[in-house]
Amino acid sequence: MLPSFKPAETLSPEQQQKALQWVLRDGLAAQALTTLTGGAFLVSFAILLGASNAQIGLIAAIPTVANIFQLSTVRILRRIQNRKLLTVSASFFGRLMYLPIALLPLWLDMHVLSIVILLLMLHHSLGAISAGSWSAWMRDLIPGDRLGGFFSHRLAISQTLGVVLSLAAAFSLDYVELRLPDWQLESYAWLFGAGALCGMLSVYLLYRTPEPRMQPLETDIFALLRKPFQHLNFRNLIIYQATWNFAVNLAAPFFTVYLLKRLDYSLTYVIAFTVLSQLCTIFFLRLWGRYADTYSNKAVLGICAPLYLFSILLWTFTTLPDAYWFTLPLLVIIHILGGIATAGTSLAASSIGLKLSPQGDAIAYLSVMSFINSASAGLAPIVGGLFADFFLNKQLSFNISWMSGEELTVLNALSFEQWDFFFVISFLLGLYALHRLAYIEEMGTKSEGKLLKEIRREIQREMQNLSTVSGLRSMVHLPFSLYQVLSKKK
Repeated sequence: MLPSFKPAETLSPEQQQKALQWVLRDGLAAQALTTLTGGAFLVSFAILLGASNAQIGLIAAIPTVANIFQLSTVRILRRIQNRKLLTVSASFFGRLMYLPIALLPLWLDMHVLSIVILLLMLHHSLGAISAGSWSAWMRDLIPGDRLGGFFSHRLAISQTLGVVLSLAAAFSLDYVELRLPDWQLESYAWLFGAGALCGMLSVYLLYRTPEPRMQPLETDIFALLRKPFQHLNFRNLIIYQATWNFAVNLAAPFFTVYLLKRLDYSLTYVIAFTVLSQLCTIFFLRLWGRYADTYSNKAVLGICAPLYLFSILLWTFTTLPDAYWFTLPLLVIIHILGGIATAGTSLAASSIGLKLSPQGDAIAYLSVMSFINSASAGLAPIVGGLFADFFLNKQLSFNISWMSGEELTVLNALSFEQWDFFFVISFLLGLYALHRLAYIEEMGTKSEGKLLKEIRREIQREMQNLSTVSGLRSMVHLPFSLYQVLSKKK
């Protein structure tokens, strides 16, 4: 017998454990949807349709800008008092949008990209409503002391599936481009169609998941939405999240464009780098999840956020001013460090919001935070896309000259062109976000300062052991050696 949308008054331990299994399976299906219809595949599809830098920036901004619709989630839930019904219905209609996205380029020649962008807006707007309701649902379903461990496990198995699907899709698309170039649009149609089917499977799994009865929301919606700003600690979290998301999204959405256009790598190379980063993320998720539960999410952010900023800054050294012998090894290092850092930042950022939001008012707190984050994170790639052409013919170089007699030798020590400016600006804005992180207080933690000092000291010791002779070999081994070092501190 199929379940209903009626919330459960209470859940037994067995029912709760079964519910967590449905949430894990939903994570796999949702990851398949995201992998096949987003990221490098969506950017490559847009480039195939003739997208400009500004349009690519707009496409990158849509998922975050659309999250402003999470505020409407509060209003809807105040009326229907049923998070499962809202989540399932919004997810169903939102994910249907990928079917016309897949098929329209096969039928129309004019204004296809504009229609695709409009459909993406509809998909992500409905997805934002669903996500806000889903977050509040999970806040009541998953015990607070298991948030870090559960979501780290969910992310790990989901991203493992994402790695497999990414490689298979990348090889298939590159094969079609080389052997059957006239069938490129058809190949993307199959890809997005498969993603839509996975999205429908996710909707079914959500339908099978029970919902605890939610507490009634206040009738005054404006008073409800003011609460997060009246909560000093949560307000500090909002400021940190907003500045961090703007800083990161000023550069991150254009990494794929940079690899495809500036460095002229194939899609298989781009996906291979993505997979390398995801493998490092998967490898470290469980570790950061344990530390988040044992110590604090803030401690994890205090380590992973600077590491991610450093990986962004390293992008500026991939060209001097063109690709050189160390470009490929440096890209490997960048994606290793970025993967390690992403594991901690993505997990801790979501967990700390759930942890600091009061249980009864979680939907309002999370929706307001998502709205502010989306406004900043969505603005960043739009700004990046608009200013990309401005920086196109701009260059800032630092050269070292050596003259011996009449012979002049010039060493190009540093060169900034177009996207390099965004990488540096993103790094500097990220440093300010780290300053805001210090104002957040996370209760129920222990030895946060000691944990930070120990892990930083051990990482510095490992980095100092890298020699110029065996550096590359050690860098490849870095994720495993760091995991061993950090695990010993448990």
